[in-house]
Parts: sequence; structure tokens; C-alpha cells
Amino acid sequence: MLAPSFPNFFFTCGPNSLLASAHSTLGEQQVHYIVELLQTMIDENLAAAEISEAACADFNRDINALLDRTVWVNKGDAHGYYRHESGRVVLGYPRHNSLYWQELRSPVAEHFILTPREEPVEPERDRALET
Repeated sequence: MLAPSFPNFFFTCGPNSLLASAHSTLGEQQVHYIVELLQTMIDENLAAAEISEAACADFNRDINALLDRTVWVNKGDAHGYYRHESGRVVLGYPRHNSLYWQELRSPVAEHFILTPREEPVEPERDRALET
């Protein structure tokens, strides 16, 4: 959902972010996480949020270690929709769906490079109150 060097850029259905089952929860959880991050940016008056290289590397290392113990890696070598031509599994998320839900409840500030706004943004008045 996030990539280093691309602040404020969010994407869904990225590498290793798809569940093996219950796909209906995928989009909902990813959008929830993005909305939570955007809300944090508003609340903290931030101009940008960028995932750090270290957080991205840690995630990839952990995911690859877990994938190495799955049937996707250990049974057969046929090219499937979940496997890159290099052989690396790029589709599956190797943890239980409940952990996926837990991990996407709220962003962890320490995983980000946060850039504050130079000037505070004044909240817009509710136009309905002016009529």
C-alpha cells in the first residue's frame, strides 16, 4: 500500500497484500488503513507521510521468511498467478486473516517519515451554518 520515495501515494492490491481467502476483507481493510493515515495527517497538520526504507525492508524480510514455509514456495515450481517469473511469490499474504485485520487498524508513526506543514491550515467553515 506504500512505497519508499513516494510520499502521500497509496495503492491497494500491491505485492504480498492479497489474502489467500476472504478477499472481500482486503479492500475494506486497506482503505481503512489509508483513511486512518490521512486522518492522522490532518490531525497532526502534516504535509506528507512516507513509509521509511527500514519499515519496508522489515516488512519484506518478514513476509519472505513466512512465505518460505508455505506450500506456495515448497510444493512444485509451476508458474501460477501468485508467482513472479523470477519464482518469488508476490501475491499471497502468509498470515492469518485476523492478523491482517489487526495490522491494518492504524498506522505506526515510527514506520514513517513525517513532514509537517509549514503553515497551519485553517479549517473550512461549514457552509450550511452560514445560510
